[in-house]
Amino acid sequence: MISTKRANELLGKRVLNVICLGGGPGTDSAAFNKWLVSQRLFDKKSLTRVNVVRVDRCEEWNEISPRIIKHAFPDDLVVKYTKSNHDLTKHNLNTSIKADLVIASYLLSEISLEDIPKVAENIKNNITDKATIVINDRNQEEVRQRIEKLYELLGCDFELDSTQFHCGISIDNAIVENAKPKLLTKSIRYAGEL
Repeated sequence: MISTKRANELLGKRVLNVICLGGGPGTDSAAFNKWLVSQRLFDKKSLTRVNVVRVDRCEEWNEISPRIIKHAFPDDLVVKYTKSNHDLTKHNLNTSIKADLVIASYLLSEISLEDIPKVAENIKNNITDKATIVINDRNQEEVRQRIEKLYELLGCDFELDSTQFHCGISIDNAIVENAKPKLLTKSIRYAGEL
């Protein structure tokens, strides 16, 4: 999904800064970990450390998310995990890092088109000038409009990937009852590069 050239640039860094927006317990991070392992299978590149900031307004995920974020993470890399319970549509976000990679999972389907400019502003203020923005969300026309509007405001070229099933991770029943995640939904993926 991410271009080979951009993947090599990301993995060629010594420190990779990643912001995960939405995604509940961190299934987006688990997918990133799989990507990281597959991309480094034959060539470890220069990467030695990954800083992950998980941003989600829902505090119910805080207990389980560190385990999911670190699941299948390459053991030769150092990972620093930080969480931020934050509503991107209402407040200014300061993650204390400039992200090289932003992963937004099931975020834009939960907000209105009118909220997209504030989300774009928050992303712009927390990324490098060559950031990659990956979005995984519902395959619905109104959601695709929000995604494309966000990329437009960010000044991002993007690619659309085929519809996929959401990755399944076992989640504790108490968390499911409190947070009411949408499970087993079909999704569509986009990747944008600045």
